[in-house]
Amino acid sequence: MKKIIPFAKIEATGNDFIILDDREIAAALLSPEMIKNWCDRHFGIGADGLIHVSVSGPTTPRMLFFNADGSRGAMCGNGLRAVALHLLTIGVCHKKHDNFIEADDGLHRFTVDEQGRISVELLLNEQNEKKIDAAALDLPAGIELLGFKQVGVPHLVLKTELDEFADFEKLGRRLRSHPLFGAQGTNVNLIRMVDENTIKVRTYERGVEGETFSCGTGVTACALLCWECFSPSQKTLTVQTRGGILKVEQKSGRLWLGGPAHIVFIGQKILEN
Repeated sequence: MKKIIPFAKIEATGNDFIILDDREIAAALLSPEMIKNWCDRHFGIGADGLIHVSVSGPTTPRMLFFNADGSRGAMCGNGLRAVALHLLTIGVCHKKHDNFIEADDGLHRFTVDEQGRISVELLLNEQNEKKIDAAALDLPAGIELLGFKQVGVPHLVLKTELDEFADFEKLGRRLRSHPLFGAQGTNVNLIRMVDENTIKVRTYERGVEGETFSCGTGVTACALLCWECFSPSQKTLTVQTRGGILKVEQKSGRLWLGGPAHIVFIGQKILEN
């Protein structure tokens, strides 16, 4: 039997997602193979990940995030912003109210400004942070270790003064599965300081197994380490990614990630049982 499933394709600074909700399909029907096929850029819809959102109950909307390879991910910063746009579009939330999305790592607030930029609150898990031995990483010339942060998911952060590092994807692939990070591995980020309050970030994402145009938790991890290591003068850092500009802000003891998000298209996919 065939069933037609509506979906939305949403990008947040080039990080793109397939959004489904529980009015059309139960999360239990999403198999890793199905998710992998839908995220395939040649034979499927194409995306960095798939997000299932529960909206039909009386409780706070809850998101389940899946990587493009079909594996579960605990959190996704740009995915949160994409879900926020979806909830606003279908009328579940209103931009003038305080709104929340629940993810595996807890409850996240989100806001929308007059220009349509969506900001989400991100949560830290400092208990899972670790000291990394730079020598064990065997980093190439021009690349330095900055640190490691757990922003929902693990992020190794490296630093360079080079305008462009051509072998970043190769380096990211090697470090992503380094024994220091255990079976789960890590995401790998490379930053370059543009000025005191602006950084450029590239991210190799596990689960996608490649460099993405943007990674919300990654740029947040990079911003946190910049505040710790370089003490920039501002509580808001501008982050340049391949997919656009993000802002990471410390405000009233909370950590916010903000930037644009857009609906690329909506469509229907045939689910064959």
